[in-house]
Amino acid sequence: MKIPTKLKIKRSIWNILYDKQILDSNNAVGLCFTKEKIIYIYPNQSKAEIQHTLTHELLHACFPGGTCTVKREEKIVNHIAQTLHNAGLTISRSRTKSKKRAKTLRHKRST
Repeated sequence: MKIPTKLKIKRSIWNILYDKQILDSNNAVGLCFTKEKIIYIYPNQSKAEIQHTLTHELLHACFPGGTCTVKREEKIVNHIAQTLHNAGLTISRSRTKSKKRAKTLRHKRST
């Protein structure tokens, strides 16, 4: 499983960084800075914990700011992230196939 280092969210490129020092100083395993378009992930977690943390922070990135209190947003984000995790949904780097390879695979599947 490879976690992406950049993602496109709402037509903007976001950086995903691993920074123990920033997260230690904030007593957090993940942080989302919407103005800077940066998500920080604590590196000393299991793969499953990193997946869960990234999902949680991505939801913050997509959440429309100012629509509710920070406490309420955190509760909503936690609920959605846990639901996605329970459903077995994960985030990883996608691999694109060449057009020729994709065409070959479609052809083989249809025969």
